[in-house]
Amino acid sequence: MSVSLPDHPRPLCFPNTVLLEDDFSVDDFVGSCKRRVSIDTLRSDLESYFKTLKNSMVELINHDYADFLKLSSNLIGVDNAISDLLTPLGQLREELLSLKLSLNTAIRSMEGRLVHRAELREKKSLLNNLLSVTESVAMLERLLRLHEPTLTVDPSRSEEFSGLVQDRIGSEFSRLQYLMSLSNRHPVIKSLEPRIRSIEKVMESNLEKMFVASVIDGGDPDKLSKCLRTYASISKQQIAEELFSKKVVLPYMEEVFTIQNFTANDQDISMLYAEVLCFIPSHCHLLLCAINDIHHVRSSQQGYDFLVNAVFPEVVRVVETRLSTIFAPGNPELFYKVKQRLELHVTTLLSLTELQEDY
Repeated sequence: MSVSLPDHPRPLCFPNTVLLEDDFSVDDFVGSCKRRVSIDTLRSDLESYFKTLKNSMVELINHDYADFLKLSSNLIGVDNAISDLLTPLGQLREELLSLKLSLNTAIRSMEGRLVHRAELREKKSLLNNLLSVTESVAMLERLLRLHEPTLTVDPSRSEEFSGLVQDRIGSEFSRLQYLMSLSNRHPVIKSLEPRIRSIEKVMESNLEKMFVASVIDGGDPDKLSKCLRTYASISKQQIAEELFSKKVVLPYMEEVFTIQNFTANDQDISMLYAEVLCFIPSHCHLLLCAINDIHHVRSSQQGYDFLVNAVFPEVVRVVETRLSTIFAPGNPELFYKVKQRLELHVTTLLSLTELQEDY
């Protein structure tokens, strides 16, 4: 708040505002005035202005004195009024504290009930999962006819079993795997493990027979597609690739890669690798077409790569075991010659793979 000083009736030898400056100095003030007027004139002006200030102060006190007295008279009885308010305010404070305590108790009780409710909901969900697992196991056992006196299916009904029921078996087993993942360590799941292993064993046996029959024996594209789709639905693509490698690729490669069919000249090496390349269109065409159909119908059923996981490893293994002489360190020319031919035919193999993917 700014402070102002009263003006003097006549001009002074100094401005009154200089007295309010923060860095006011008496010595500087007197020195500045002595340059303009005499010391007697300065003293006369200061005495005159002092009287002006004194009169202004008296007038200010007289102006506010009546209000001051009125204020003091208005405060009479305020102490009693405050004392009268202390009792109801204290009661109100106690009531608010009691209400706060009751609310905190109710909140803790509600939180405890909510926690109990969440636990019950979790137990209910676990119970439903266990019931679903039990029902799924029973369903698979009925579909696989595990309760019959023998697991051998009637030959006259084998087509019905493999065609109409196989997809349902695959989807139900996939559902069972998901339900088991929700409660994998529960004792009920552990008690069902022997039955589940039996189901899985029978499923793999039936799928193996179906796969071999569709790839080797009959060459049924529809049956092969159903078999591969079932393998994919239960995440067992590796089993199908191993079966193909064992039942189809290995016998063919062992027949091709023999010491009798191999000499150190370029023509024999090229003929061996040419026969490997012929294996793909002659023995893998039906299989690759079935995989392509699966990918078009259901894009999520990816994961098959028979050329990489079944064909090429067997080629490498048979070359290493049957034609180990080409790796002899004492014959570097033969090794380099085979290496060149292998790189050429591997490039061709990769081109066939890319062509199949585009197709």
